[in-house]
Amino acid sequence: MGIGVEKDAAMAIYAAIVTDTGMFSYDNTTSHTHAVAGALLECGVSPKRMHGEIFEKRSETQVRLLGKALATLKVEEEGKLAYMTLTRAMFAEEGVNSVSTDEFINYPRSVKGVSVAVFFKESVENPGAVNISFRSTGDVNVDTIASRFGGGGHQKASGCLIKGGLESAMKEVLGGVRKVLGEKGERS
Repeated sequence: MGIGVEKDAAMAIYAAIVTDTGMFSYDNTTSHTHAVAGALLECGVSPKRMHGEIFEKRSETQVRLLGKALATLKVEEEGKLAYMTLTRAMFAEEGVNSVSTDEFINYPRSVKGVSVAVFFKESVENPGAVNISFRSTGDVNVDTIASRFGGGGHQKASGCLIKGGLESAMKEVLGGVRKVLGEKGERS
């Protein structure tokens, strides 16, 4: 359009690109993505500063909740499935109702050999509901899994909300994931 981009707008666009591409590591990263990011750097965006602001500044409560969730990490199906949970009780122990946990799913996903990662989070705002995030590192389409439970997203990242208790949600969802892994021949 021939108009310049102000530095604040460039920073916001850069933040969106960095987070949506997993720091330029997801399949949606293209040469065009890098060209746009490069143009944003020309507008004064500092990658070091942006990385620090986005990925390195967490509250003490976020870090404590992450520790509690990591303590629940389970790996099954010969290392192809990893999952963890965050309960309302964990939030209560920290004296909070809401903290960003969007990046927590990346931890079970990062376990070597995992094809499907799942993060179960009891809803603090909606007792009796469980928020579920799915990530795929292989050829498993987690959108098909999430859509079975009324959710959606895309092949490598999806989510859903299930009414009912944590244990029943885990049983139902993990059963569905195990079935898909078996159908995909992900068990080796």
